[in-house]
Amino acid sequence: MSSQFANPFEEDPAVKPDHRYAPSRFFSAAMSAGVSLVFAAALAVPAPARAQAYPSKPIRVVLPFAPGGVVDASMRGMAPKMSNTLGQPIVVDNRAGAGGTIGMAEVARAAPDGYTLLFTLESLVLAPRLFKQAGYDPERDFAPVSYLFTVPTTIIVSPSVGVSTLAELIALAKREPGKLSSGSGGAGTISHLLLEMIKQSAGVDIVHVPYKGMAPALTDFLAGQIQMLPVSTTAASPQVKAGKAKVLTVASPRRSTMMPEVPTTAELGFPGMEALLWMGLLAPAGTSPAIVSTLNAAALKSINDPVNARRYADRGIELVGSTPDEFRKFISSEYVRLGKIIAAAKIVAE
Repeated sequence: MSSQFANPFEEDPAVKPDHRYAPSRFFSAAMSAGVSLVFAAALAVPAPARAQAYPSKPIRVVLPFAPGGVVDASMRGMAPKMSNTLGQPIVVDNRAGAGGTIGMAEVARAAPDGYTLLFTLESLVLAPRLFKQAGYDPERDFAPVSYLFTVPTTIIVSPSVGVSTLAELIALAKREPGKLSSGSGGAGTISHLLLEMIKQSAGVDIVHVPYKGMAPALTDFLAGQIQMLPVSTTAASPQVKAGKAKVLTVASPRRSTMMPEVPTTAELGFPGMEALLWMGLLAPAGTSPAIVSTLNAAALKSINDPVNARRYADRGIELVGSTPDEFRKFISSEYVRLGKIIAAAKIVAE
């Protein structure tokens, strides 16, 4: 499925080269005639096409997930402003399947000309750790453009559990190993990894119940089938306000703008216990730095547009906006950090 935003600009007329030639008055008539013939012959040969400024045609952005959801909404929200800045349509193309690897591998193989891009989330670094044949290397096969958005992950518990803090939850799990159960969006997802971070850091036994997505996990949490759930701030906030859940912490480097009263895991004595849903824009490896810079500037201009920024804030999506080099370093660090957690927990894709 794809959507296209109309080009708001008309292309400038091409500048025609000036082929006029004025021979010097010191040339003889014969020489002038000969030169004229040479120029006439030269003009008859097609000149090499001038290099066109980037971009000169529509840009396709691959989303390796199905339409709908926060990732899809985030890219589609910034596409019109990017299109206005670049002067070309942005076509958003959903290529779902195999945990996102189909779409991500497709972009990794694409021509590095700036006309096929990838908008993805932390699955970029998780999939190669979970699948033997992911089809790409997250560090080698892409040219990062910008780390654009993040949505913090919280830990919520049912009020029936009788705890109000992370310390109380850990104490309960230690007193009664295996009694608590926690859902996740599936094996190897960021919600699952946050649960494993708690288990590994605190040395507790909490039963993991994987679901096919966060929606059914949240449904079972509200029905009392599971007692706790690592979930995004956007999904947790309505449940907390309705009194259906208690939020214990935000697994983020800083407090959430949606839940500013909730302490971070670092504040509670667990530095490094971070599980972010993050999103960014990438191009195939080998894309020229000039094109990457152009895309970076257009993306940052789009997310920082006052109207866009307000819409993202209302959804609980926090703006980042990095340089290409900052995003490259972040990808490498997350690939290593989350890979260690996956290895220690012996997680494999389902």
